[in-house]
Amino acid sequence: MYGAPRDKDVETELCQRQKEAKASVNIQQIFRHEVSGQYLDEVERTEREKKREMQEAAIVMQRSYRIHLARRKAIKTRQDFSAKMWQRDYISIKAQKERLRQDKLEEVLKQQALQNKKAVMRLNRIGPHVDIWELFHCEERKITKGMMKRATLTIQKFIRGWIFRRMFRKVKEKALQHAPSLKEFIDLYCQMVRRIVVRHKHKKPTIHLDLNEMEEFMDRKRMYESKFDQLAYPGDDLEKHELAAYFRECGLYPAEREYLDYLRMVIKKNPEKPGMRFKKDEVIETTFTIYIPKATNLKMEDFRKSTWMNPLVDGEEAKKYMLSDEVQEATLTKAAEVVCSSIKYRKESAQGEARQLNDAAQVKGRTQQGYR
Repeated sequence: MYGAPRDKDVETELCQRQKEAKASVNIQQIFRHEVSGQYLDEVERTEREKKREMQEAAIVMQRSYRIHLARRKAIKTRQDFSAKMWQRDYISIKAQKERLRQDKLEEVLKQQALQNKKAVMRLNRIGPHVDIWELFHCEERKITKGMMKRATLTIQKFIRGWIFRRMFRKVKEKALQHAPSLKEFIDLYCQMVRRIVVRHKHKKPTIHLDLNEMEEFMDRKRMYESKFDQLAYPGDDLEKHELAAYFRECGLYPAEREYLDYLRMVIKKNPEKPGMRFKKDEVIETTFTIYIPKATNLKMEDFRKSTWMNPLVDGEEAKKYMLSDEVQEATLTKAAEVVCSSIKYRKESAQGEARQLNDAAQVKGRTQQGYR
């Protein structure tokens, strides 16, 4: 009925529904606000992570590029510190030997003074020797051939000993640049020479130590190492396409097939495999295998043959003189004469060998008929 008071339960239910509707609206607003805030935070965090990763990648790229530039600059401007270290070590060793020499000289002087004192005391007791007496009281003695011969031998002995000691000291100082001690360098030298001789089909090599040959080996080895370091980064190796440049820097011009074959003997692998890199010791030993040291007692003409593409003139590579002022350009007529003479020589050699075989066969046939 209109105007009549409402039922208390109905009012309570309506009030409860109004509160629930209001609460649901508030919950939806709070949830939407919370979800939008979390999504915004997630987007901002993602953007920050992406920006940070891009900055780190840019920093890494800049650092790598700067390191690359610094390495290139260091390679171009670096100095040979080994020479300075060798000079410092040489000065210290020289000073130490000078002190030892001075101590030895003082000890010798003391011994001589003691001997002179003993000799004076002996002379005071028994008098001078007959020869000494004759030197001061008799006529001057003439120089005989025997005296001249003994004097010559004595002078030669001391001079040769001095030359040998000087040479030995020089070799010992150079050996310290390649090994911690002279003994270890000699072991390294003998092992390498033995391997080189065995690669050239000599089963029982005999190695003699010669100071001049050892010095020549050390000079060549040091030169090869410096050329290798110029082409490779510090601590890096060479690739196959860089070997030709390495040999040109060393003043050597072997054929590509030649140094690849010897490199295969050294590393016992296929050097033509893609991605192969070669260490300093392997490349240097390959170089010594092609251009043998004197200690091997081998002749290069026995295993290196002159070819049209890589000619050898008196044991030297002709490519060394290409584009040089010492070599004149040959005319077509001269080149044709050389080719014709070579072909003629090969034909005559083949005919001579065939004639010898035919003569040997005839002699053998006559001998067999005589036996019958």
